[in-house]
Amino acid sequence: MHLMILAALMWFKQNGIRLVVFENGVGGRADPSNILNPIIACLTEMTLDHQDLLGPTLEDIVADKAAIVKQTTQKLILGSANADVRRLVRDHVANTTIVALTEEYTISGYNDRLNYRSEYHNVAEQPLHTTALFQKQNAGTALAALEALMAYNVPIHWERALNALSHVQIPCRYEKRTFRDGLVLIDGAHNPYEMETLMKAMALDKFIPDRVVLSLTTGRSSLDMLKPLSQLNASFDVIASPFKERRMPKAEIHQAFTDLGLSWTYYDHLDLFLQTSPFKKQQTLITGSLYLAGVLRTYIIDADRKLHIKT
Repeated sequence: MHLMILAALMWFKQNGIRLVVFENGVGGRADPSNILNPIIACLTEMTLDHQDLLGPTLEDIVADKAAIVKQTTQKLILGSANADVRRLVRDHVANTTIVALTEEYTISGYNDRLNYRSEYHNVAEQPLHTTALFQKQNAGTALAALEALMAYNVPIHWERALNALSHVQIPCRYEKRTFRDGLVLIDGAHNPYEMETLMKAMALDKFIPDRVVLSLTTGRSSLDMLKPLSQLNASFDVIASPFKERRMPKAEIHQAFTDLGLSWTYYDHLDLFLQTSPFKKQQTLITGSLYLAGVLRTYIIDADRKLHIKT
């Protein structure tokens, strides 16, 4: 990671790049990208996640992530709908103007439309490639960041930016794909909060899966991860993480499913699951792990491509 960032910074300098948008990895304080001194910083929604690295409490996590804000930072775009998170961020950030969701800008919208309102713009019925509220929240945060750049005379064409936003498709984040006469929803929700948010998005979208394919990893409770999914009348397939240090013990997974009264099937290897010819003529949810979501997304795309070549 350190070498990748060093290589990127060298490339930026050699090619005269004047504006860089850099995404942190995990947290902020110890992330290698924290050597940067941003003029504008953005924080999206925060919840209990990566607690083994960032700390056990929400305050610990907020403090770690807020460390991306430096003395040089003129504006912080705070894209959290959680009032407690916004309060904690304000406790840790001084001498920087904060532009916060629900305060300096708001978002709303039904289906795949976004309404965005701020001091500078009022956007109505902006088309998106998603119906999920959390993605609309992120889209609003991106628009607020563009407004901050425009305030510093960065030449941004607002209408072109909106047009670009209408074409954005984020892999593995409430992404739908048709495959084998079925519909697959891919979302890498990997903590209990994200799982609850995913369930709310599915309810609004009326997406009811027949099958749930997921991976459960260490660092979070299997029971807490499964609780939001327990209301589904679906079959559950659990695929073990290929990374042994991240693999949730099978006994803990078994206890969580037993506590919730859910039946499930366990696969030690992804190949064993793929031998069952999944995704046929049904609605499938893939979740629990961004790694699993990415691998199965690639499998679906490659298999679909091969099918089209044959036909």
